[in-house]
Amino acid sequence: MKLGVDNFRGMIPIHKKRKLPDGYAHNVYDLDLKATDLRPFRLRKNLGVVADNNLIQRSAFPFSSSQIFVFESYLNATYGPIRYVDEEDNKVFIDSGFMNTVYPTYTTRQLGIPISPISDYLGPPVAHRKLGVPAPPAQPILSVETPKTGNVTEITGGTTTLEDGVTNVEDAVIIVCSAPHELATGQRVTLADFDWGYYNNTFVIDTIWDGMEDYDSKFVLRGLAHSEIFAGTDDEGEPEPESPGPGTWEQDFTALQYEDRVYLYTLVTESGEEGAPSLPSVMVTVGEGLAVTITTVTDPEIDGVIVNSKRIYRTIPTSSGAADYYYVEEIPITQEVYIDTKEHIELGERLPSLEWYMPPEGLKGLIVLPNGVMMGFKDNTIYQTEPYQPHAWPEAYKKQVDNPIVGLAAFGQHVVVATQENPYLATLSDPLTITFKKLDTIEPCTYRRSMVTFGYGVMYVSPNGLILVTTGGAQNVLKGVWDPDDWKKLIEDNTDAYAVVHDEKYYLTFVLESTPEAKTYIFDPSESPLQITSLAEHTHTGACVDRDEDKLFFLGRQTAPNGPCVYQHDPEESAGTSVMFGRWLSGVFAMPYPLNMGAAQVIFEPDTFQYCQLTFYIDDQYHYSIAVADMEPFRLPGGKLGRDWAIEVFTNSEIHGVYVAETIEELRGAGAG
Repeated sequence: MKLGVDNFRGMIPIHKKRKLPDGYAHNVYDLDLKATDLRPFRLRKNLGVVADNNLIQRSAFPFSSSQIFVFESYLNATYGPIRYVDEEDNKVFIDSGFMNTVYPTYTTRQLGIPISPISDYLGPPVAHRKLGVPAPPAQPILSVETPKTGNVTEITGGTTTLEDGVTNVEDAVIIVCSAPHELATGQRVTLADFDWGYYNNTFVIDTIWDGMEDYDSKFVLRGLAHSEIFAGTDDEGEPEPESPGPGTWEQDFTALQYEDRVYLYTLVTESGEEGAPSLPSVMVTVGEGLAVTITTVTDPEIDGVIVNSKRIYRTIPTSSGAADYYYVEEIPITQEVYIDTKEHIELGERLPSLEWYMPPEGLKGLIVLPNGVMMGFKDNTIYQTEPYQPHAWPEAYKKQVDNPIVGLAAFGQHVVVATQENPYLATLSDPLTITFKKLDTIEPCTYRRSMVTFGYGVMYVSPNGLILVTTGGAQNVLKGVWDPDDWKKLIEDNTDAYAVVHDEKYYLTFVLESTPEAKTYIFDPSESPLQITSLAEHTHTGACVDRDEDKLFFLGRQTAPNGPCVYQHDPEESAGTSVMFGRWLSGVFAMPYPLNMGAAQVIFEPDTFQYCQLTFYIDDQYHYSIAVADMEPFRLPGGKLGRDWAIEVFTNSEIHGVYVAETIEELRGAGAG
């Protein structure tokens, strides 16, 4: 009689030891199962020491293997929708709750990592900013320039020849002013305060000249001939005016030359983010060409946001009667007054941030979608940003579901919303029109941090098992693999759980906060049936994945020389990697009659072999353990017969196969070597 294992598989907890399929284990931990071989799980210990010695790490965000933000709360952190070439500019967005804040925040390498040591930092961000840009606290105050006025010293005219470069004026009424008038051709003036037949009449300016050498400031009234208005001639027969004497002029406007305007302004942060506008100003009526003085606040009291400037906008009337706001100017935050003299054609783009509100307090579960939208939730409401504007959260983009939300995750062009009852699935579109379809299976999400994405779906922990949501719906991948009652007890015995995905495997860790231990199960949904391994109980308090460098990190509670540390999973056994000892315990090999197995052989990777020990259990009782020296067959101790045999492999080396037989000759005949 002979038996062997050269196709090492994971656990199927629902099966009893005697019912396991060939190659599957009753228990396996601290081993990587790759290409059906046993390989030890490898960690680089003491990768770094956390800056805060008293910090219990519960979540993290890695920039690299030596620069990792760690948090003592269960926070979600993610890159934003825009990734820059300069890594220093990339923002990391953090759920509400960091540093006891009630709002989401963001940080960067430059903000969050201290100047020294800049190249090796593990700890919480040393600085952060409040996410979003508030509206200004006060509306703008306006003052409209009054129409221009001036004094008239003389009304003259006739035919006048001017200096070179100026058009001759023939038989015209000319208004001579006491000072430069600053008027333009086509503008209107009203003459007053002198004895003349045209007193208080309004005229259009036909020609102007202002401040020329040897000339007073003058303008010509359109449509008035001097010869028709003033009687009499001089000695040469030319018309001679009868001057009415000094008076005044005042700029005047037709109804079409008046414009009703409203102004508002926005705040702009140090990184160019623009917020929602202030309350609009009172409406003012502005004559054509007149200036408007706008007064704005210079010291808005805003906690957690650095504001550098303000952008001023004003309305342009439309034929429908509606009015949009258009860009006028950007001024420093310290500048209180701006004088607007711009024409319509000089204005810029339409106000983009009319509904770019702050995110709500308590927003969490931040994720980034492929269409540039960030998404988060509070209670049973989903909030979305303007595409590629993570600071802008329009009210119109809010969506509600029936039950309180536990977590969000995206895969491909889809979003999964896990709730306290049914999950929801949506296909990405414009944030205004996106809708969420309620799936017909009641599978509540037990732990928010257990919800992670694969390339083809989203997985999370439910009281009934592991739920995988894909475009085809929701399925329990533990059905037929894990006993439902055992799974529920596992949840009842722990207070929290968190998960990450690495190399298409789902690492799920159950945590009991009252103890330092945590238990990690590794699920490989690409295998059928689902392959499960585990890590021995340890003191990890969190895990994270650096997707840029494809690295898996565990957050250690253990006290290193200076405090908690971070461990990196390193399957390639780089320098400084600690190779763990793993155990693989087979199911029961049932013999047709009691017998003694007298010989064994282990096939391993000779270049990396260090240690391997076989332990034999007979009829559920420990029998003996024996260390393996080489790949040659060796004899086993005798003295006990049994029907049910189980083999445990304890090793820190790569094992290809284990073979057992009654005799060495029989073993060799099996062709194991």
